[in-house]
Amino acid sequence: MSGPIFMEELDKSKWEILTVVMVFSDTYDLSKTETKKLLKSGGLYINNIKIMEDRFVTVEEDFLYGRYCLLRKGKKDYRLLSIKN
Repeated sequence: MSGPIFMEELDKSKWEILTVVMVFSDTYDLSKTETKKLLKSGGLYINNIKIMEDRFVTVEEDFLYGRYCLLRKGKKDYRLLSIKN
């Protein structure tokens, strides 16, 4: 990993209703169309696992230590999400 990693906090109740497209759109400040194009081209990752499904809903199992989720767009653009309890 090179470059800065930005961190954002989400409320646990809000996380359970979000889709991957919504999370990446909000976190990276992208339009939903841009996010869907990245998703289809294989450019989005959660915890370094490539996400290929358009409506994949992330659940609590996607969080490291039950609290952190590492998002990646492309090769070097990382974001760390943290859940507030």
